[in-house]
Amino acid sequence: MKISFISVFFLTVLFGHAQGNSELISLKDYYRGESVIFKKDYTPLVNRSNFKESFTPTKEQIKEVEKMLIAQYNSSKVSMVDSLRKKNPNENLVYPKPANNVKRKLCKYKRQYFGYIAKTGDTIISVNLLNFKNKRKANKYFSNWKTEYVVGFDGFYYDNMEYFNANLTKNKLIVGN
Repeated sequence: MKISFISVFFLTVLFGHAQGNSELISLKDYYRGESVIFKKDYTPLVNRSNFKESFTPTKEQIKEVEKMLIAQYNSSKVSMVDSLRKKNPNENLVYPKPANNVKRKLCKYKRQYFGYIAKTGDTIISVNLLNFKNKRKANKYFSNWKTEYVVGFDGFYYDNMEYFNANLTKNKLIVGN
């Protein structure tokens, strides 16, 4: 009896702590469904080389990120390929097919937003786009998406996630985290 009480207590405290590090939002003008903003005190497992300190993004800032996604989605992917070609000129890299209607393409993706100030002083919001089209698999691979910043690089993650950094200071969208 003691063990089950302690287990329930521990899980309640752990879950309650994780819940306190994020806030669910919905911006129907940009996408369907829920998204999550990670608060200032959340520490993601991803190490960022230019990280100075985190902050809690506001809804106004998130709307700016969404506008940047719509306006710069295709060009940011082209810039990524151009950058990789400069680093690896012998690799055969192909430009991604541009999305004709970015807003429609991304409207079904759930989002995760994590804000930080870079060492350069720039205000950055990292955004994960999570595709829940295959709900069964998405619920398996993204099971903690509301409380944990999702990181994955192959298989299901490669096909169902997109990562971006929105530099609000420079009004520039960059592919990757």
